[in-house]
Amino acid sequence: MKKLSLLIFLAASLTCFSQHRAKIPLVSKYVTSGGGGGGGGGGTPVVTAQNIGTLRNNYSDFVGFAFYVGASNITVTSLGRWITSGNTGSHTIKIIDYATGATVVSASLNTSGITAGAYGYVACTPTVLSATVRYAILSLEVNGGDFWGDEASITVTSAINTVRSAYLSGSNLASSTIQDVSYVPLNFKY
Repeated sequence: MKKLSLLIFLAASLTCFSQHRAKIPLVSKYVTSGGGGGGGGGGTPVVTAQNIGTLRNNYSDFVGFAFYVGASNITVTSLGRWITSGNTGSHTIKIIDYATGATVVSASLNTSGITAGAYGYVACTPTVLSATVRYAILSLEVNGGDFWGDEASITVTSAINTVRSAYLSGSNLASSTIQDVSYVPLNFKY
């Protein structure tokens, strides 16, 4: 298992990219997911339960959720994305500092061959997220590419709080006013 994790880590790439930007509507349509995710080596998943919103693939940019770290620092060890049936693409997943937009940690997850109906994870450089600071975890999605869930509810551990769906439109980061929701959804282990 360590060799597989190492291969996945080595296959992860940090990428720079430029995509056509468009506004994404904040729509609340829900479909209940089956299962609570899993896989991806050790660590505690921050998302413990999720609903999957209406499936879509009509947006090109980063989508996910914004959050505050709780009272203690946490160390992120892997980044995850919900796998929907038919997903085969690679997705850059990153955590950014919400205030500055600076990327804190990033990795690329190839969804090909990962079981649908659960989170797929990719190891990342262990990265400390500071207590009480706001961040966003985002996945690069492509118009006409893999399907992902529209805004829907998630449940998280006490390590983070004030979770709200978020997306990039060009260089502008926006988040919902509705609490405990995410696009895709995304996850990370700590």
